[in-house]
Amino acid sequence: MKLFPKELKMSLRIKEGIQIIENNICTYGCRFCLTKGTQRTDGPPNTRRAGMYFANRTAPLKSKESLLLEDSSPIYNEQPYGIKKATVFGSLSTFSGSCFFGYDELHGISNVSKLFFDLLSKRYNDGFKHHGNESAYPFQLSNKQFECMNVGMAKSRLFIPAGAFQGSFHPVNPLNVKGLYRSVDWSIWLVKVVPVLVVSLFEDQSIKTAILALTRACALSLQWEISKTEIEEIKSSLETWYRYIDSQIASQALSNSIYKSSMHHLLHIPHIIEQCSSLRNISVRSMEREIGNYKKKMKARVNVDANAINVLERITRFKFLETTDMIDFSVLYNRNPESAKTGFVYHPATKIDNCKDYPQLWEPFSSPVLLPANYSGESTIEGLIRLDKLILALGAYKRRYLGISKGRPLALKLDKTITPAAKLWLDYHVLTSVLFKSNLPVSSTKRGGEFIMFESNDE
Repeated sequence: MKLFPKELKMSLRIKEGIQIIENNICTYGCRFCLTKGTQRTDGPPNTRRAGMYFANRTAPLKSKESLLLEDSSPIYNEQPYGIKKATVFGSLSTFSGSCFFGYDELHGISNVSKLFFDLLSKRYNDGFKHHGNESAYPFQLSNKQFECMNVGMAKSRLFIPAGAFQGSFHPVNPLNVKGLYRSVDWSIWLVKVVPVLVVSLFEDQSIKTAILALTRACALSLQWEISKTEIEEIKSSLETWYRYIDSQIASQALSNSIYKSSMHHLLHIPHIIEQCSSLRNISVRSMEREIGNYKKKMKARVNVDANAINVLERITRFKFLETTDMIDFSVLYNRNPESAKTGFVYHPATKIDNCKDYPQLWEPFSSPVLLPANYSGESTIEGLIRLDKLILALGAYKRRYLGISKGRPLALKLDKTITPAAKLWLDYHVLTSVLFKSNLPVSSTKRGGEFIMFESNDE
């Protein structure tokens, strides 16, 4: 979350009450373990080597008692390991130690993705090259290779349903991508684009294996449900990535500056999942939109902390009145109580299997459209989607689904009526259609979507 000056003062007040561990640039900056950070081991002489990097993966975890300043173990006698004061959450019966604070998968994985992009980009990777041996840097890509990746992303749009990447699936241009991509876009780029379009740009098999291991670990970590076998796979995949990084640092091809706190924190993901739940289940991703709503209401330029408290108190009171049904706000919100029952369409298989995990189509619905057989005109759906392109996409999907090669004939049974829907609920994700977004103000249209298929540049 980006803080502006008017929210900064209130933010600092809140942090004073809950922050018990020094920030991630101090010597013991890890929130979970006792790893001691080190400065950059290479670099030009007589220069300030700012920052702390955490390469050690064998340090013990911080105990529950140490966070309460009650641990009498010899290891804590002379060194508090960055713990400034007892946490205010220690009085809760549910307080379980460092895992109590969880791992922010939205920003944690996206920060790793941005770090990996910095490794690849000529504009940002100078800080990761070992001083005096820059030519041995393993992650260097040429401008032509970057262009190949961008072309692959652009070509993949042909195989993605309309609206799935509206505003988000843009090629990564080092000049503007950091302002264009949001956290959710960075996470998806790492786990979806990198394995298909980036790995093939390297020739060394060891680096390919390492990158695939990193993306595999992150992809498994973002699942809603994770088995014990998959947790072990996360551990082994991360170890594969870390071993490769260590070998490159040892051969002086890479600087230890790659071990920023975000890269080190990946190490603790399996433990957090084992102690809490899958990262998606404990994620605060759903709060991002609400945080934005709060920020819009905090407009004061003086006494900003008082304004923030008043906004929080006012919203909390209204929420209480609404959830307890003491006051009916449905007229103000223009809500239809029956929409929860009639505002969607079940997948036909739901009635057969009596299972409600099948996809759903969500309202609003557009006017029904007939898909005529042997159509070749330029008619559109709501003036946005051409029918001939939709029919072409349906044919491509059926070929992939049935395994029919492009050279073989394909029979499409058209002459059917379809009803365009605003949204699709699938595997706990919501895909928003371009028809729905076209009716929203530009300021309300959010980037987002899910990946369906990619065209790889690897023959």
